[in-house]
Amino acid sequence: PKTPAAVLMRTADAAGTPVVALSGKLDARSCDALIREAAALHARGAAAVTIDLTHVDGVSLCGVYALHAIAAVFAHAAAPDEFSSRETGLRDLRRLAEANLARGHVAGIRLTCPDATLRTKLVNAGMDEVYELVH
Repeated sequence: PKTPAAVLMRTADAAGTPVVALSGKLDARSCDALIREAAALHARGAAAVTIDLTHVDGVSLCGVYALHAIAAVFAHAAAPDEFSSRETGLRDLRRLAEANLARGHVAGIRLTCPDATLRTKLVNAGMDEVYELVH
């Protein structure tokens, strides 16, 4: 069986920005935990966050939804309790993605993704228009 991504650690970079590092797959079994983790950081006053996908080897549609949900929370466009991947359909993902893409980059949120194949998939999903995408 596939191993879902797990929050490996929560640290901070040199500037004090929280970093949530994951490994494995970001999919339906793990995306709610990621949304909760990022939303908790935001609720405690974090104005920025880095989601480190260095050790993630796949992102499903639920994972894309989670990344869009985090962007909406940090853009102050939605409350974290609005999001649950278990109740989400493609229509919800499309609505959320379109709203995020219309807003553009959200200041302070970053995705670290050195894997070229995964980065291409994230760009195809519009993540580079919402997050700062770092290799």
